[in-house]
Amino acid sequence: MSTLSEAVTWLDRCKEVTAFVVGDPIRDEYVFVESEGHTGHLVTFQQMRRKIYLGGMDIFVEHMRGYCGIVISVVWECSQAITKRRYVLADNHKVFSVVDKTELMPWAPFRVPPERLIVAADYGHGVIGNSEAEYLAALPNSLAITVQSNSLNRGYNPLTKWPRADYLVVNEDEIRLTYRDKLSDLKPLIESEHRRLKARTVVITRRDEGCILYDGQSWLEMPAMAVNPVDTMGAGDAFLAVTAPLVMLGASMETIGLIGSLAAAIECESVGNIPVKRAKLEKRLEEHFGGKYPHQEKDEKDKLVEIIKQVEIEARQLDEKMEAVRNRPKS
Repeated sequence: MSTLSEAVTWLDRCKEVTAFVVGDPIRDEYVFVESEGHTGHLVTFQQMRRKIYLGGMDIFVEHMRGYCGIVISVVWECSQAITKRRYVLADNHKVFSVVDKTELMPWAPFRVPPERLIVAADYGHGVIGNSEAEYLAALPNSLAITVQSNSLNRGYNPLTKWPRADYLVVNEDEIRLTYRDKLSDLKPLIESEHRRLKARTVVITRRDEGCILYDGQSWLEMPAMAVNPVDTMGAGDAFLAVTAPLVMLGASMETIGLIGSLAAAIECESVGNIPVKRAKLEKRLEEHFGGKYPHQEKDEKDKLVEIIKQVEIEARQLDEKMEAVRNRPKS
């Protein structure tokens, strides 16, 4: 991708996509605190404020509603979402976290028209087990997945539970954990996973080192694009949510890498999981290309054309009135 116009065209085409989102429902609660001092080993904090953000499959839904034509959340059979409560200092440094764990039940099999996109947000909390992953992978739909290893699933949520996916976005630790390989060259691991999943595109995020994309033939390395990162939580989710429809539509790796990296950058520049709005993404694309969004220029041109047409109509009406006055019989 070499022009702003191409980026705009692909974003506009995302409206053609209907997406189904399935996964673990999560609420990320941030409790902002200040240290009051300590006595011995006991540290005292004062709670200043708290805020709850959407996480898990729900933030995917909110991201994608700004881009896809229709986004449908697959209902799960549980009473409430898992709440992950993080205690955060004034400088956004997370001190520790507490989890209110709810037993999440797998959903019943569901049918999706084959031309629809399925996005699976797999955090390993019980909604997507091995049988659910196998069921989704067996469907003919375009399938985009993220498979997270975290403190709650303790490494028992490997990529290998998924036999197929068209699009995979995970971080470097997650693919290395799957292959039990901490130090060797990353690219052979990516090639192996791409081949095993029969994927179109695999993206490995690498925190402040950006990300690596592979489509089976070529590689693309993208730098991290956050200007002022304050909270990296959810950056990979934003990358996948915004670019999953692009992969389904057949966009190039350059398009996927740029738009995904900018979406992740926007997510990193705010505290908590905030949906990446298209208006913000448009602005970052304009800054990247040093131009103005073509459809905005077109909108302004169309408005100008309408104004000119209206002026011409009013001018003709005025001429007709003046002509009528000139032709009025003299008394």
